[in-house]
Amino acid sequence: MVLKKKLSIYIILLFCSVFAQAQESSKFKEIDKEFRQGLHLYDLQQFNAAYHSFEKVNEDLIKNSTLYLSDDAKQLLVHAQYYMAICDLELYHQGAENKLMAFVDRYPENPLSKTASYELGSFYYRQRNFAKTIEWYQKTDVSLLGKSIQNEFYFRYGYSLFETDKFEEASTQFEKLIDKNSKYSYPAAYYDGVIQYNAKNYSEALTRFEFIKSSKTYADIAPYYICKIYYEQKNYTAALNAVAEIAQNPNAKNINDIYLIGGASAFILKDWGKTVEYYELAAKKTKLNDLANYEIGYASFQTQLYQKAIDYLKTKADKKTAYTQHALYIIAQSFYQLKDKPSARNAFGKASKLDQEKFLSSSALLNYAKLSYELNFYQTAIESFQDYIDEYPDSVDAEDAQSLLGEALLYTRNYKLAIEILDKIQPRSKRANLALQKVSYFRGIELFNEGKHLEAIKLFNQSLSNPLDKSIQTFAWYWKAECYYQLNNYEEALKYFSLYEQSDIQFNKELNSAVHYQLGYTYFKKEDYKSAIVYFDRFLKSEIKLGTLQNAKRYNDAVLRLADGYFMIKEYDKALFNYNKIINDKLSGSDYSLFQKSMILGLQNKQNDKIVTLKLLLSNYPTSTYADDATYEIGTGYFVMNNIPDAIQYFLSVIQKFQNSRFVAKSRLNLGLIYYNESNDEKATEMYKAIIADYPGTEEAKEALLAIKNIYVDAGNADGYLNYVKTLPFASVSSGAQDSITYQAANNRYLIGDCENAINGFNNYIERFANGSFILEAHANRAECFMKTKKDKMALIDYEFLVANSNPKYLERSLVQSARINFKLKDYEKAAKLYTSLESQAEFKDNYLEAISGALKSYAALNDSTGIMKYAQQVLLVEKSSIEDQYLANLYLGRYYFSVNNIEQADNYFRAVAKLTKTEYGAEAKYMLAQILFIKGKYLDAQQACFDLSNQVPAYEFWVAKGFIILAETYAKLGNDFQAKSTLESIIDEYSIENDGIIEEAKKKLTELTQPK
Repeated sequence: MVLKKKLSIYIILLFCSVFAQAQESSKFKEIDKEFRQGLHLYDLQQFNAAYHSFEKVNEDLIKNSTLYLSDDAKQLLVHAQYYMAICDLELYHQGAENKLMAFVDRYPENPLSKTASYELGSFYYRQRNFAKTIEWYQKTDVSLLGKSIQNEFYFRYGYSLFETDKFEEASTQFEKLIDKNSKYSYPAAYYDGVIQYNAKNYSEALTRFEFIKSSKTYADIAPYYICKIYYEQKNYTAALNAVAEIAQNPNAKNINDIYLIGGASAFILKDWGKTVEYYELAAKKTKLNDLANYEIGYASFQTQLYQKAIDYLKTKADKKTAYTQHALYIIAQSFYQLKDKPSARNAFGKASKLDQEKFLSSSALLNYAKLSYELNFYQTAIESFQDYIDEYPDSVDAEDAQSLLGEALLYTRNYKLAIEILDKIQPRSKRANLALQKVSYFRGIELFNEGKHLEAIKLFNQSLSNPLDKSIQTFAWYWKAECYYQLNNYEEALKYFSLYEQSDIQFNKELNSAVHYQLGYTYFKKEDYKSAIVYFDRFLKSEIKLGTLQNAKRYNDAVLRLADGYFMIKEYDKALFNYNKIINDKLSGSDYSLFQKSMILGLQNKQNDKIVTLKLLLSNYPTSTYADDATYEIGTGYFVMNNIPDAIQYFLSVIQKFQNSRFVAKSRLNLGLIYYNESNDEKATEMYKAIIADYPGTEEAKEALLAIKNIYVDAGNADGYLNYVKTLPFASVSSGAQDSITYQAANNRYLIGDCENAINGFNNYIERFANGSFILEAHANRAECFMKTKKDKMALIDYEFLVANSNPKYLERSLVQSARINFKLKDYEKAAKLYTSLESQAEFKDNYLEAISGALKSYAALNDSTGIMKYAQQVLLVEKSSIEDQYLANLYLGRYYFSVNNIEQADNYFRAVAKLTKTEYGAEAKYMLAQILFIKGKYLDAQQACFDLSNQVPAYEFWVAKGFIILAETYAKLGNDFQAKSTLESIIDEYSIENDGIIEEAKKKLTELTQPK
């Protein structure tokens, strides 16, 4: 309205002169009065009334157009039309802008057209049609406007340019106002500040915002831009100070954004406390973006607010953003600080799989591996350490990873895999070499337990090549000695037992005592009985000194061997003293001690005492394996004492009670001699001929033939002898000579170890002399050569021939070898029969033990439950059964009772195996225990059993995989189908052995699980 007042004054002055000459005309007085009335109403903003006044002036002037009008009168008409158009604009009449534009077109040179452009521009400005505003303002002559109107013009023109993104032109207009003390100075400075800020002219923008911050209008908005400018200028200290100042103003605009700037600035300045403070203030009303969440989480971690760090970062950890890996890593570190290692491990694991930053990936992987190791996820730890070493071989932590890998491999007990992995690491750290020493040692023990002694020695040698741990080195000597002992290489066994004994490392006294025992046996096997006596004596004394006998069976056995040693060096009194210890206490081996005592008494020519002792043996131990020996020796004792009736009684007892005994033929010989000495030649001859018929080719048969010869010769019946000899296929003189020469030629090669030529020689002999004198020896020796040259099937032919012949001299050995070979060839039915026969024929304790053990294994292979039950129980009853056989017996009994649904009994036997062994038997037993728990519905216990199976016997992948199938079933039973499926899928994807049924079983279980219920 200021503009309008100035214009109306201008018009009044103009019309004073226009009408000066026509004042006398009343008509013009009325027009003048109406025009003035219109201006007055216009000034009062009564635009409607003003319009009608100007309209009346316009109409009156046109009516009087016939009158003479001066040029000034014409101008009055123009001004009336102008004001009519202006009033239309003010009244927002339709077409008003068109009227004003028509006015401009009609009077382009009129000064009012210039001010009309301003009015049109302002009209469009009010309509926010900034493009039209700019168009008409560009046509405006600013000089025609008053000063205050000019300021309004500059601001509106600048703002319109601003709104249409013509920022440079807008800035030019705003700059005209900033230094002027007008109401437009602050607004112009604000908008120009925004323009300069967006153009990154931060210094100019800062000047503008500093200028307006004292304005009431802009005091609340200017600080926001000031903070942003400092932040953009990387003047974070100034930004942070500005935020601190603004934070005192509760009315500040964009306060949340200001807090965000404060948090970001504090983060860069590592002012972690302020970072948390400002971001938390912003978070009250604003959702923090990914970066802000990461920064407040990181700052919380730095200020030891670990749970808060986790809370801020966990939502970002589930998304894939630029900060995901960082967030996961800090979450993991926070969990670790809170001592929640399982959660820390999971977070590190996720971080390690991302590749946003290599350093974070490597560090996370190493930490994941370490925590897996600490939390007993040994298999995962192994794989992770391997991955780390493969991916980051030059890392400063690679050596540490190697060392921990070795230690993790130790804990898994998967020593075979451990060796493979550690062998590949080159160069190895000291800790890795230490781990290799240990895993080689423990793998050696595994192989020893499996009976693979040569392979075990290789592993012990590998362990000994890295003697970092002296205790492991010493133990490796011990077990290497045990291997050589089992291989009958007593020289090497003695060497390493001695190294152990001489070691300056002190182990437990029980083990040292045991080594004395082993040394005693080694010297005993070498037939160095004096040295054996020394060590058996040391063993016995150390056991007594320990106070509690750790192994009564071993103690008793050592007493027996000590006695045997004295016996062998003919110190009979000392031998008797130790045999009597066993006899008096009625310990295991009492029957053997009684027999040995009788032998000593016989050697001391105390035949009566000998007989009494032997009778005591038969009375107390009628089923002893020495019963036939004792019966025979009693007969011999009576024979020596010339008590012929009693001698005959006992020799006949041997023949009648022990038909398969090697003493039957000897008893017959003695009876023949008795009959001969009694001049009962007929009965003697009959006895000798029976020996020849029943035991052809034996030493006893040869002695019998010689005795027959003497009887016939003594009787003067040489023809009778020759005729009898003719009936014997092996006794012809001429053929006998050829027979002997042919056999000896082959046997000489056999005796020097030339098996290839010996076999050819024996082949020739057997072909030519099928019933020769040495036919049994030839078959026996050829069989041994076949065995030495690893031609087991060829040897089996000879052994079966000898078994069929039933000659006591060769029968036991042939049964042993035939049974072994058939078992090796998987002819378990034959093996079972042979082992069963061996059980009744065996005179040697070791063969008897092998008989019941072999029978058990054969019947187990045949799935013959009767045989399994019989021989498993026998193995467990015999004290000297090997530990391995006891494990097997328990395992087979467990299988049997499980098959007949006697779960409780099966559980007892499986536990005995699982507790005592680390071999594959133990793995199977542990699996079966897990299965029993599953059957009982103890699903959580079954899960733990499966985990134990995985951790304790990971080398036996088959049983571990079977365990994981049970684990999947427990998850399903507990309603965790997701975990059940994941477990089965992992078996299908990762199990490395084909065609053993595991993958097929896992697929079947998975199919069952995914079918609709």
